[in-house]
Amino acid sequence: MKTLITGKEGVMRTKIKNRVFFIQLDENIFQRLKYEVAQNNIMYPKGDENIQLDIACFFVNLIDKRRTLLGEEAEDGYVPLMSSILKKYYYDYKRYINFLRDNGFIEVREGYSTFQGKSKQYRVVPSKEPLILIQRIPEDSVFSKKIQRIETKERARADRSCGHLTKWLHPRYLSINASEANKKVDELMSQGYYSDGHYEKRRQKIDLLEFGYISYKREGKDNRLHSILTNLPKDLRPYLLFQQEKQLISLDLKSSQPFMLAGFINMVIEGKNNEVDMSVSKILGISRRKAISDIIIMWKEKLSSIAIAELKAYIKIVLEDDIYDYIGRNLSPEFINKKSRLGRFGDKFYSKSSGVKKWKPFSNLRDFSKVTFLEYLYSSEKNNEERIQEVRRIIPRAVSDLICHLKIHAKNDFPIFLQNLESFLIIDEITRKFARRYPKAPLYTIHDSVATTEEYAHVLKETMEKDLFNFFGITPNVVTEPWSEDSSEAA
Repeated sequence: MKTLITGKEGVMRTKIKNRVFFIQLDENIFQRLKYEVAQNNIMYPKGDENIQLDIACFFVNLIDKRRTLLGEEAEDGYVPLMSSILKKYYYDYKRYINFLRDNGFIEVREGYSTFQGKSKQYRVVPSKEPLILIQRIPEDSVFSKKIQRIETKERARADRSCGHLTKWLHPRYLSINASEANKKVDELMSQGYYSDGHYEKRRQKIDLLEFGYISYKREGKDNRLHSILTNLPKDLRPYLLFQQEKQLISLDLKSSQPFMLAGFINMVIEGKNNEVDMSVSKILGISRRKAISDIIIMWKEKLSSIAIAELKAYIKIVLEDDIYDYIGRNLSPEFINKKSRLGRFGDKFYSKSSGVKKWKPFSNLRDFSKVTFLEYLYSSEKNNEERIQEVRRIIPRAVSDLICHLKIHAKNDFPIFLQNLESFLIIDEITRKFARRYPKAPLYTIHDSVATTEEYAHVLKETMEKDLFNFFGITPNVVTEPWSEDSSEAA
């Protein structure tokens, strides 16, 4: 392997179709891994127990990179990886997982992946020494080419469906001011803003962007475009640059999921049947589309005048109030008293990775209400947590009735429906049309938000508001957020 030291001038990189490929890992872990592989291969120079250093490094990198991409969604640093994913990289992946686990490089436990079913969870055991990130080019050309082919296929699938977005996810357009970003991260770490895990995640992201490793794919049931930007910490955004000099500005759809639900409800009660049919048709999975379509038809036929009034009340809350503040204001005093601890508000949330409930504090009541409302939207109707019962009490009954109907067959049907609707509108409609009109405008999506340069921010905001209104029949709140240090948040 060739070692690429971060920050060193004149670094050589392997490129596949003008994109960089390397394995990133901690130098301390690598040196220990190199030693353990050598010791293992002295005992087993050939056969099923022999270990290739390149492949062992790759699996460590794969797990840690997945943790970095998932961000806060990686509970306790553990990430779910289906056996089918591991196997596509190397047929005998279990040999390497067992080797890494038995030698203390990774930890493995049973877990659960919300949309994909049961899978094991993996975590790289961090070194006790200070983090030293290195980028390495595999010497095994056969294995290296296989990994590159997989990544190329993932990008190609995304390119076919949203090339107007992925063309900008390239190092010749997107870069980071690494020196300033690292300086800020080190400063915040010294001031106690980060845990070790948060610090390492930021260092990894900075290095990946500095070396031009910009991955992306559009896969999964949510149909969203996932890229290195998807879970980029907000405090790193000010250091992102377009063409080495221009900062980006994002246009965020406020309360996106509640708004999507409000918009869909409005289409149904206003008889916008073409838009309703189009919304359902964009759901991935033919059986799921048919089931949801039938449910909506039956639900609409049974709507009473009282139910319609309740649905309109929900739309009004979303448009004229802040839905999360509204929920917070209407939580019962008894519930609030129960969930206050040492001057902070929080609750115990179930951790799928550990299988136990853990206390999670929130900086304010709105943040708690947001997490709880989204949990209410996405969880099973059998969820009887007290906070979920509070939301059911606060939200108009007709809205809860619709959500309940859309979860009859599977609790995931409803969140997948909302996510597919969001992806269709943001990726396939709004940004695609905007790109045709302004082909030189850079566009970067992070689910419900779109980032561009100052030159195009105003017209993009107007376009998003107009297109969403034309589709739903209600006016969205699109918020402009410059990616500057003043607007960033240390997390």
